[in-house]
Formats: sequence, structure tokens, C-alpha cells
Amino acid sequence: MPAASGIKLHGGWVWISVADHDHVVRSGIAGDGCAGLLEVVAESLHADDFALGESGSAYFATHAAQTTLRLDPDGRRETVAGPQEGAVGSTACAFGRRAQDRQSLYVTTNGGLRYPYREKSRMPSSCA
Repeated sequence: MPAASGIKLHGGWVWISVADHDHVVRSGIAGDGCAGLLEVVAESLHADDFALGESGSAYFATHAAQTTLRLDPDGRRETVAGPQEGAVGSTACAFGRRAQDRQSLYVTTNGGLRYPYREKSRMPSSCA
């Protein structure tokens, strides 16, 4: 069932991650509180939850992909954490609210409970 996985208000926009469709969309909010047309921010991005940074970048907990990913305003993507950093089953993220941690990203995980992480084994080149 398609549904919103995460929803955030930021800078006059409502942002929505739709994991079932691997999309992130947003809509402007008019002065009367009504939403505008939806626009696609990112495709092929399986995002559970996300946080929007002061820099304009968005950070996504990708859950089944076992990563935390940064999406820059220009569309560039970069994995900022993976299994080696403990991002297995990342489900939600948020920036701190106090002055001293406002630029700190906090990510919660389920430890791979639903989608266990299995390190890919390397096969000898003669088997490839």
C-alpha cells in the first residue's frame, strides 16, 4: 500500500517520503494553509524517514538499504553512513534542537531486525 513514510515541514514546504514508490515529493504551502501541486524531489530513493539540514541538504534513513544518505540541493547523493557505522536498519533521523547539537544528525535503527544485514562474501575470481 503506498503511503507516506516520513513527512516534514521546512521553509514553507511539506516534504514527504514515499518508500513504496521510491520517491520523495514536496508541496508548497499557501498563505491560507492549502497545499500546492506535488513536485518530485528525488526518484529511485527508498527512504523511510528523513531530516532536513540548515544547509539545504536532506538526510534519509534508507532502512532496507542499510544506509543513511545525503541528498544535496543540486541532486548529488552521498552515503554518509552504512553498516560499518552502525546504520543497519536505519529507520528515522533528526537534527538536534539545542544550539550545541543543531548540526548533529541522530539516526535510529532497528539493528536489522526486519532486513538483516549480510555482508557480501567475496568469491574467488575463478568462480566469477
